[in-house]
Amino acid sequence: FYPLNISSLSLSYNQLEIVEIDAFSNLINLKILYLFHNNLKFFYINQLPKLEALRLDENLIELVDSKMLSSMPILKILYLNTNKIMNVSKNVFLLTPLIEELRLEKNNLNNIGLNNLKYLRDLHLGLNKLNSLRNESFVNLIHLNKL
Repeated sequence: FYPLNISSLSLSYNQLEIVEIDAFSNLINLKILYLFHNNLKFFYINQLPKLEALRLDENLIELVDSKMLSSMPILKILYLNTNKIMNVSKNVFLLTPLIEELRLEKNNLNNIGLNNLKYLRDLHLGLNKLNSLRNESFVNLIHLNKL
């Protein structure tokens, strides 16, 4: 396939259950990807180095790990709300330190660690199952102005 010069793609409001790891490999200039309101249980994609915004809200995702986001080094906006995520460990965002807006509301979160997101401004955690927060849960979030 030849590289396509598409910067924005929406596949929302479908019934996607699987997105293959190289599904977007020819979209080398993709900056915005919307996959919300589908049936995705996981999301592992490679070769999205220019992606800045990713919406995976309203899916069935249970696990978020650093491998999931490893090919998106300049990601700034990430919507994971309204999924089934239970845990976000402190190393999940190690390879995506530029995130400014993170939506995790309406999940099943009982544990969260976000100490690698020094540019994070907006964080949405409402309607989860958090029962305690540790001191290290929000270390180095120096730009956070909305929680």
